[in-house]
Amino acid sequence: MDGETYLIPPGVKFINSSIDRFAEYIMEDEKFDLILLDPPWWNKYIRRVKAANAKIGYRMLTNEDIQAIPLERHLHADTFVAVWCTNAPTHIDAVKKNFFPKWGLELVATWYWIKITAGGQPVCKFNEPGKKQPYERIFIGLPAGSPLAKSIPSECFLYSVPSAIHSHKPPIYDLFTKKFLPKASSCLELFARSLYTGCTSYGMEVLKLQNKRLYELAMEEKNVLGCI
Repeated sequence: MDGETYLIPPGVKFINSSIDRFAEYIMEDEKFDLILLDPPWWNKYIRRVKAANAKIGYRMLTNEDIQAIPLERHLHADTFVAVWCTNAPTHIDAVKKNFFPKWGLELVATWYWIKITAGGQPVCKFNEPGKKQPYERIFIGLPAGSPLAKSIPSECFLYSVPSAIHSHKPPIYDLFTKKFLPKASSCLELFARSLYTGCTSYGMEVLKLQNKRLYELAMEEKNVLGCI
């Protein structure tokens, strides 16, 4: 597409569209075992970057925009919802006090992604006033009364070296599908930039990390060697 080649894994569904058209593509009767969100939070730094270069950055959403997503339609009694969140107090409060109550969820866990160097040290100091922090939160919610709430750790720490691609989070899909979800579980990822088997991916950059340029293709290399 547009001169680029993308690698599509089997058993996926993807929609390249803005979130305000969500209801047009995700039918109201579709229910999911897991819903992941990595919202483009309103951010002063990204706003400045985008003002300097229109090709950099992305369309940010207000907390009201995110809250308006009708996730409550797509939950069953045991649907996990995981939301990546920045360290801004207004965003943290929005998830806890506005998003989850509106979607009919109870906060059952807060996990932390600790960003480390290749040498295993935090990428920056913790809790320096006015500076970035070397971690981000993942808020996890379940519908009120779900018995699965007892099975998930209320706190967990994930460590990895950050990607060179801006805002690229470590994949946590497998953590849920292997430990907490039934086999052949269904997943919905919003604001996605990659594809996973068994998952419906939705976003404006839904194929970004599937670009062939990002991969070394073993099959192609093998075929070339076989011809020598």
